[in-house]
Amino acid sequence: MATSSIFLSFLLCIFSISLLPIFTSAQDPTVSYKFEVSYITTSPLGVPQQV
Repeated sequence: MATSSIFLSFLLCIFSISLLPIFTSAQDPTVSYKFEVSYITTSPLGVPQQV
C-alpha cells in the first residue's frame, strides 16, 4: 500500500514537471514605435533658427 502511494505521487510529480514547459512557453510581446520628426524655422529673438 505504501509503495503504491509513493509510486502515484512520483507519477504525479513527473506529470506536473512535464506540463511546466507548456504553461511557461509564452512569447515576448513586441512593440514597435513610429517616430516622425519635422523641423520648422522660427525667429524667437529675430535670428532665424531651425527648431
